[in-house]
Amino acid sequence: MPGPAASLLLFEPLTGTGWDATASWLGTFCRPVEPVAGGGLDLWIEDATPIGAGDVRGGGKPFHMAEESEDVFAEYDFGGFERPPVQEIVVSAYVAGCDSHRLLGHLTASLARRLGALIGCNGLLGHRYDAHGEGPEQEAAAPAAARALVGGIGGVVHEVPYTSGDGVVRYTHVCDAAFMESWLRHPEFRMVR
Repeated sequence: MPGPAASLLLFEPLTGTGWDATASWLGTFCRPVEPVAGGGLDLWIEDATPIGAGDVRGGGKPFHMAEESEDVFAEYDFGGFERPPVQEIVVSAYVAGCDSHRLLGHLTASLARRLGALIGCNGLLGHRYDAHGEGPEQEAAAPAAARALVGGIGGVVHEVPYTSGDGVVRYTHVCDAAFMESWLRHPEFRMVR
C-alpha cells in the first residue's frame, strides 16, 4: 500500500457477526464497501462527516481493512498492558497524501470506539520513516524525539517495543481513540506510512 496504515488492536475477537455489523456501519458513509477475495474489505469514504472528518477533502479515497494473522503479536512486548490484544485488524490507505492521513486517523479513532480497541500506529508518530539515508544515530534518537512530541497530547499512548525481522528492538505507538482525536488536532499530525 502506498498510503499510511494503522491497526485496530482488539481484546475480544471480532466474530463474523461483528464483521457484518462493522461493514454495515461503514456502508452508511462509504460507497461501496466490497469484500475482497482472501478476506477483508475495500471501502471508499464518500462522506467523512460520520467519522468527524467532514472538513477533509478527498471523498472517495480508497481504504482496505483486513485481519492480520494471529501470530502477529509474538514480536511485541505488551507487558505494560492489563491484558494483551488477541486480534489485529489492519486499516490502510491505497492512496498517499494529507487527506488519506487525516481520513485514516478519523476512521481508526471511530472504529476503536465502536470496537473497544486500541490503535496501533505502525511506528513512532512524528518520525519520518520515509527519510532517505537514515543512519543508526537518527534511528537511536527517534524514541526520545517521539516521546517529546506526544507527551503533552491528551488521551493514552504507549510506546511498545518489538523485535524487527533483523533482530533490532524498535518501537511503535499504541494509543486510544481519545489520543488519536487529540493527535488529529496537533500541528504536526501525520500517520505512519
